[in-house]
Amino acid sequence: VDAHRIGDGRWGLGLLLRRGDGSCVGVETKAFQCSKDVKLAEAMGLRAAIEWIERERLDRVVVELDTQV
Repeated sequence: VDAHRIGDGRWGLGLLLRRGDGSCVGVETKAFQCSKDVKLAEAMGLRAAIEWIERERLDRVVVELDTQV
């Protein structure tokens, strides 16, 4: 999961779902309007990942973020 500030004031999200062996299952990107708060943007990315995991009915999932906070 990663959030990145886009030049027009929106945030972009990148989500990658992969198996334990590292092979890619799927990717998602999203853009949304948000404050300049990076913590909130990263939290929204985490929420999007959890919603995706629930849609796919996955269990035993490890979520990785690159946020420092």
